[in-house]
Amino acid sequence: MITPVINLKGAEKLLGTVREDQRVVTVSPEISLLEDTGPVCSYELTPEAAATDGDSVPFAVDVTDKQTGAAVVRVKDGSSLDCAVAVYRLRLKAVRCDDADAKSEGFVRFLFLSLFITLFFLFHMSLM
Repeated sequence: MITPVINLKGAEKLLGTVREDQRVVTVSPEISLLEDTGPVCSYELTPEAAATDGDSVPFAVDVTDKQTGAAVVRVKDGSSLDCAVAVYRLRLKAVRCDDADAKSEGFVRFLFLSLFITLFFLFHMSLM
C-alpha cells in the first residue's frame, strides 16, 4: 500500500496566513499530494505535545479533491482565534481513503503574529 505524500512543490514548508477575524487560512503552496500517492479522504490535525489539549486546536482541514489531496484549512466551527495565544505545534497527516493506517508523516507549527496569524507547515516525508 502506498502512503500519501504531501507535495511541498519544491518549498521547504507550507506557509499559511489568516487574520484573526477570518475563517479560512491561505496556504502557500496549496495543500496537495504527490501524484499517485492518493486518494486521501481526510487529514488528521492533532497536538504535537501530549500535554496539549486536542480540543483547543482551533483548526480543521477539509479535503476538496480526494485524488489530488487538495484541502482547505479553516477555523473550526464554534472556535475563534486569539492572537494572545503564541504558538500551536500540531501534527498534520494525510489519511489514505482505503487504508486508515496509511498516513503521511509531518508536523505543523502555527505561529501567531500581531493581527495576522501565520502558520508554518513542516513535513517529514517517508514512503512505506
